[in-house]
Amino acid sequence: MRSAHVTISLAPDTTAMDYIAGVLGPEATQLLIREIPRRTPSARIAGLGALGTISDAAATPFLLEWSRRQDPADRRLR
Repeated sequence: MRSAHVTISLAPDTTAMDYIAGVLGPEATQLLIREIPRRTPSARIAGLGALGTISDAAATPFLLEWSRRQDPADRRLR
């Protein structure tokens, strides 16, 4: 699931963040923005990817700020 729409089947690499984004759609934006900094590097990557699938302009300031982080894992593209 890599969209903002719920599907019946989930891909093997689907994360909880993907599920949240898929179920809530744009309503998940603020939740993801709040939770991403609290997570492990791999979960942050999943959260950023999920945030990107929502395509909510409200996430732009967070994503711009996040892109300036020093850790390459935090700047990684999915």
